[in-house]
Amino acid sequence: MDFTYAEYGRLLETIRSKGYSIDGYNSHYESRRTVILRHDVDVSLEKAVDMAKFEGQWGAKATYFILISSDFYNVFSRHSLECIEKIMEYGHEIGLHFDEKKYFNAETWDAKEIIKKIIWEKNLLEEMTGIKVNAVSMHTPSAKTLEADLQIPGLINSYSQKFFKEFRYISDSFHRWRDNVWAVVEDEKTEKLHILTHAFWYNEESLTRNEEICKYIENGTKYRYKLIEDNILPPDMKLVDCFSEKES
Repeated sequence: MDFTYAEYGRLLETIRSKGYSIDGYNSHYESRRTVILRHDVDVSLEKAVDMAKFEGQWGAKATYFILISSDFYNVFSRHSLECIEKIMEYGHEIGLHFDEKKYFNAETWDAKEIIKKIIWEKNLLEEMTGIKVNAVSMHTPSAKTLEADLQIPGLINSYSQKFFKEFRYISDSFHRWRDNVWAVVEDEKTEKLHILTHAFWYNEESLTRNEEICKYIENGTKYRYKLIEDNILPPDMKLVDCFSEKES
């Protein structure tokens, strides 16, 4: 499957043609054949907005998990909050993407303490955005976290055993599908699907993993130029290109 919006649209069309209902973590109980669409926003909120708009045009509802400890975006900036609002306007839900490595390592891992931190981040995200958060997904979870099957008060754990045993889970992590996604979706015997995609990889045209990363880095340079001009320089001043020859 190419990482293009056209191919993703074909996937959504196939899901519907096979009689699946696209549901959320709280609504899947009502459907016999159900699909939960999930997006972990690891790198770019802007790409998440693009995907949310595309899904909204298809009438597909997904959950976008926001990483408040991301090194790539500041979830509490005005721009980021506007992106999150747009995702919701397109009909989607917001969840918490939690990175346990921010707090724990193999020696300090503790289930009760992890749950406390998850709840603390969930409350913080709710307070800053005004959005009710009902679900959490783990960012590169450790084996201990997966085995613990964490039960978190007030939150659905998308990595709980329920969503890996009762559902067929497939993912496009790091720009590759570990299973044949078409074969999985078209399998008449599978009644519950849990599909994780990362909006970062999808474009109008088909790009390799390295091409997408290089494109992101190039766009990041342009974006930072604009940030400097908008936030530091006087309105009538433009930034000199750092990569052009220095003025004599």
